[in-house]
Amino acid sequence: MILVDDDSKDKSLEYINDLLKDSRIKVVKNQTNLGQSKSLNVGLGLVESEFFMQLDADDLAATLPGTSSMYMKQKKEDN
Repeated sequence: MILVDDDSKDKSLEYINDLLKDSRIKVVKNQTNLGQSKSLNVGLGLVESEFFMQLDADDLAATLPGTSSMYMKQKKEDN
């Protein structure tokens, strides 16, 4: 998982502090507000897998079409 903080002024990074202990999660904090497109490009530059999914603050991965089938396909290939 890659989290890109686009120079937020709230306490967003404090809320995800527990996630930072997981080495599979990368967090990038932009030094200035780059906007959604440039921040997405920052995150895409860190992707190391075949699949990626962009989620915004108001998205739930489990409700997005295709999420389950993509996960199951990858799980089969891993076995």
